Amino acid sequence: MWFVFLRFAYDFLTDFRTMAEVFCVCGQWSSKDSLQWEFNVDKNRNASFIYIEEDFQYEDLMKMVSKNFSFKEEEISLSYR
Repeated sequence: MWFVFLRFAYDFLTDFRTMAEVFCVCGQWSSKDSLQWEFNVDKNRNASFIYIEEDFQYEDLMKMVSKNFSFKEEEISLSYR
């Protein structure tokens, strides 16, 4: 399973609607001997930005991430920070 790490870059207003720019990068989570989790970026895949509005649905996000990284939706797990 591939994980896509999401980080909200910033919020901005457009025509009185709130939008957020979300930075997406593909990789895998692993734990070290010290029981700390580390996100290992897949350097063979590009990162992407997704712009979302306040009425954006989870299903829409999964479709966009699936398209951007060429994964099937069932192969993706999202995490954020």
